[in-house]
Amino acid sequence: MGGNKVICGVCMKQVDGFCQAKKCKVALKKRRLCNKFVYDVNKVSIKIPLPSIKRSEFFWDRKERRRILKEMLAEAKKQMEKKNVTDVLPTINKDMAHPLTGDLSRFTTTVDKDEEKN
Repeated sequence: MGGNKVICGVCMKQVDGFCQAKKCKVALKKRRLCNKFVYDVNKVSIKIPLPSIKRSEFFWDRKERRRILKEMLAEAKKQMEKKNVTDVLPTINKDMAHPLTGDLSRFTTTVDKDEEKN
């Protein structure tokens, strides 16, 4: 005895965890000796490999990732220095006498003059 163990999960005589040959309940994945085993091809499920994407090496190496990000940041700064910042930003007309709000004399009151006196 010894080497001819079978799995009840792929036996033709096993139905819903019950062995019809032995008339008892069986564990489907347990390996056991059985003289009444009949292999059922329909019960075997074929494993399909899942598609996977391999991550790049710098994902796992923190120092390398930081170095690459610093290089990218330095390159972006160089490109920004090449462009003149005043060319990119819109021109804003500011009144130097009133730098934060601008000249507010263009606004008039909506209150009647009679109500102002009260």
